[in-house]
Amino acid sequence: MEAGSSGVAAESDAASPRFPVQGPITLRAFWYDVNCRFAPRWRRFVQQNVQDPELREMLMGIHMPLPPVHINMHNSTCQVKCDPAYMKGVGLPHGEIAEITWAWLGQYGLVTQYMSLLHREQFLQHVINWEEDRRAGRVPGLLCRWREAGAIMVGVSFCPIVNL
Repeated sequence: MEAGSSGVAAESDAASPRFPVQGPITLRAFWYDVNCRFAPRWRRFVQQNVQDPELREMLMGIHMPLPPVHINMHNSTCQVKCDPAYMKGVGLPHGEIAEITWAWLGQYGLVTQYMSLLHREQFLQHVINWEEDRRAGRVPGLLCRWREAGAIMVGVSFCPIVNL
């Protein structure tokens, strides 16, 4: 992530075509380049300003890991304290979402550099939607293969798709 950027797992009460999840999603982690310094300030702010006990408990329970690209730039105390490997429910990312996204969007820089702001935004939104659709198209096949791999162990076939 660039300095000042953040990655937040947000809450959603309704399903949308792009995010087909029903009900709220619990906020588990807030990824930020300098969480070792931001986390204590955040916790102090929540303690002083949030009156609702449930909301305060939820906000205080948010993990504040350092992104993998930036963790090695911190001292050993920060690395241990803010390493996602030691935070229950956070997981181990392979990189940073924003930087990964910019890496594959960078190939469109020559095409978009002379576009108006409106056309550039429309073009990039189209590219992002196309990429999401392309990736989403692979999910059913992967799920069927995973189910089939598990079913082979017990001798049962669950997947209606043959020869994946």
